Amino acid sequence: LVMGVHRGMKIVDPLDIIQEFGRAGRPGFDTEGDAYLLVPQSKALHFKTLVETEPTIKSQMLDVEVLAFHLITDIEKKEVRTLEDIQHWYERSFAKFQGESLKPNLVDEVVRRLEQIGAIKVVDGAYECQAIGKIAAWFYQSPFDVAQWKGNFERIFRRTKNPDEMDMEIGRASCRE
Repeated sequence: LVMGVHRGMKIVDPLDIIQEFGRAGRPGFDTEGDAYLLVPQSKALHFKTLVETEPTIKSQMLDVEVLAFHLITDIEKKEVRTLEDIQHWYERSFAKFQGESLKPNLVDEVVRRLEQIGAIKVVDGAYECQAIGKIAAWFYQSPFDVAQWKGNFERIFRRTKNPDEMDMEIGRASCRE
């Protein structure tokens, strides 16, 4: 049962829904299973079409945000601790299988941005997750979104006793001047 199509404020990619459907049934007992997607009736046909259409799959791993999203979990699990570990980690990726090379400048940018937002820090030459990175990894969220939420909460509770949505930054642009 997949309840809804949102992860936070974002709509879940249809491929993620299809992947969740692929887990239906009991491994070792069933050869098939039933999967249900709960959405408003008005959107049922739209999502039925999305999940029944076979998409061409192309890795998005070389996007800064996507790479950071996936990398932070393995840094948190201490499976990735150095630049060399990132290279070995990438060798097992779908992007590498599709022939995409991981450029050193991309890795440098991702690491720099993760350090900049406080998701990781380098201790004795090894990456270590900080609170923002841990929360992102544990809750399967973008570390950049988690850092923005942290900033929003800090700002809200500094400004007002009764915050509302106008006190938040949405989409990395302030709603209130």
